[in-house]
Amino acid sequence: MSAARATLVQDTPAHTVDAFHRGRFWLVQPKQAGHRAGMDAMMLAAAVPSSFAGRLADFGAGAGAAGLAVLSRCPDAEAVLIERSPEMAAFAATTLAHPGNAHLNDRASVLAADVALSGQARAATGLA
Repeated sequence: MSAARATLVQDTPAHTVDAFHRGRFWLVQPKQAGHRAGMDAMMLAAAVPSSFAGRLADFGAGAGAAGLAVLSRCPDAEAVLIERSPEMAAFAATTLAHPGNAHLNDRASVLAADVALSGQARAATGLA
């Protein structure tokens, strides 16, 4: 995968660590400000067949809930968590670095990028 692997982000703002899919993965997300994952991410992930074996892009990934939900059900899937907000991309990286997600970490990466960019600016962020 071309995107950078996750590393633990120091000085993470006020956050919670929440179990999803009955503890199959953990999400580090903002406690009060910013986007918190909910049913919308789980419904989106449920639309991916459990037999999916490929690479997916989670655009607007936030802390990574939808992408990690797919990975927790699809053992042959990989995900790139793409997030425009540097703060939320940091939460996604911290989520991947969480010890409870070690079994998913080798199949996921975070890319801080704005998908609305085009041309060379788009390529410079790592987006194809």
